[in-house]
Amino acid sequence: MIEVQPIDQLVATLLPFAHGSRVGFLKGKDFSASKEFDAIENFLGISLQCRLVVDFAEWLRSYEELQRNCDVLLLGNPVSIRDWDAARAREVIAERTRIPTGAWDAWMREYALVTFATDPAEQGIWAAAAAKAILAGRSPAEIPVVRNRKAKIFRNMAMAKQLGVVFPMEFIRQSWAVERNISK
Repeated sequence: MIEVQPIDQLVATLLPFAHGSRVGFLKGKDFSASKEFDAIENFLGISLQCRLVVDFAEWLRSYEELQRNCDVLLLGNPVSIRDWDAARAREVIAERTRIPTGAWDAWMREYALVTFATDPAEQGIWAAAAAKAILAGRSPAEIPVVRNRKAKIFRNMAMAKQLGVVFPMEFIRQSWAVERNISK
């Protein structure tokens, strides 16, 4: 199973809450970030405003800039950002977020309005079924390569309130609420 982030679903969910279609991308600058950005652009078939940052000060400037110049913001994880200050980032996000934001890592759900995280259980179930098939005599070459399809969806209710977003009932049924106010 090839793990693919459900960015298409994420952007499709965020766009109805946006005032346009300009999408920004903000993440720490590391080996995989450029490849991830290129893959997302190609997958979505759109041009993204990309900011790959080295340190927290640059992240703050880029966050502000993308809030002004985009309609939706995709937030990558900050693992490679030097001097990352999680508490300060939460404050800035709580005070200055003006556009719908999305993430794809479950632990980033406090930083984004909506998070579509891959579901590790899907991969485990697929791997177990593949192993059982092999043990039953099937050749590994006969097992097709597939991509994941499921996501665990989180909706950040404090941010929804801040942005005036009212989620449709079907989305509420499919997602998990993040109740904690990120500014605390």
